[in-house]
Amino acid sequence: MVNIDEYLSFLGTSLSQIPLEKVKHVIQILHHARLNGKQVFIMGNGGSASTSSHFVCDLAKNNYFEGLPPFKAIDLNSSNAIFTAYANDDGYENVFASQLRNLINPHDIVIAISTSGNSPNILKAVKLANKIGAITIGFTGYEGGKLGQMVNVEVRVASDNIRHIEDIHMIISHLISFALYEISSETLAFQIKTNQSFDSKINNITKQKTKAFDKDKISQDEFTTINSSALDSTNTSMLFQLLRMLLEITNTKSGTLIVLDESGNVIDGAQVFGGKTVSPSIEQLLDISQNGLAGWVVKNKQATIVENTNDDARWLQRPWELDHQESKSALSIPIKAGNIVGCITLVRPKENRFSIKDLELVTSMTSSIEPALNKPKKQSGD
Repeated sequence: MVNIDEYLSFLGTSLSQIPLEKVKHVIQILHHARLNGKQVFIMGNGGSASTSSHFVCDLAKNNYFEGLPPFKAIDLNSSNAIFTAYANDDGYENVFASQLRNLINPHDIVIAISTSGNSPNILKAVKLANKIGAITIGFTGYEGGKLGQMVNVEVRVASDNIRHIEDIHMIISHLISFALYEISSETLAFQIKTNQSFDSKINNITKQKTKAFDKDKISQDEFTTINSSALDSTNTSMLFQLLRMLLEITNTKSGTLIVLDESGNVIDGAQVFGGKTVSPSIEQLLDISQNGLAGWVVKNKQATIVENTNDDARWLQRPWELDHQESKSALSIPIKAGNIVGCITLVRPKENRFSIKDLELVTSMTSSIEPALNKPKKQSGD
């Protein structure tokens, strides 16, 4: 007689061993991808192909929120025409890699679902994705196979029963989709409460377009500028106000603003450390923009969270922090107005590390100022 109880018992044991830290890491990666407009490719064979399609549906449809960037989720199993064409002409081992070759960009996300971790078509696609500089994630089972050794993040189901592995892969995809939905829902609710205050302050700034930038007033508010005349005064004032608002709404006491011209050169900046003004030199700001986290954010045009600054090679210790060697958490985001016009980095103690919700909120606040920064300047004589 079929022992259903035994099946469910072993399934429960495998469920209890889901690597939750790895799952949380995948949630963070996918959230970053959405906020930064990166593509998410998902693929699998057989039963895993069904999981792939279902996962894409959950990301693209069930995680759509008005006011947030949508997921650019793509199912590499969904087009029978292109799938069978590549299988017939190039061989089944190329059905995923050949599709990725035409679409993938650096920092995109590739999720490969394989119970064995040894499917040749999955391995070839992941090899290509790694070469391009994408972030690769593997859902595996058994011992992980070759896939587990190739990906940046492996989520392995502790089972040697293919049915259990496929069951739990689907549960993990639902768990990730649910977590992303909850994060977005909570952030949007908070965002509604904060947007009115933020928009009001920004509107007050834009109404002063004919007034000169009041450098002394900004200094009294504990912000330091180096060369405000190098950028449109209204835009400069907005960026300082943005730094001030982000520090306030995230309850953060330290942050850095770097302002760039149209060619990407550092022309201005401001820093707050522990709630107090620090006066960085242009050389220090250049060093941060060229060699630090802000430089990486500007170059890659995407926001990022650093959970532990001591473990991240992109983090530059500031001169005034030399007596404070404890690790910190950092959040850095580019500011766009056509080109990248600046970068804001917020810093907290590690025990109060930034979360995905912080990133989403900061991204939303920054996005709300970008249309004003994009407004064309009036020509003289108009």
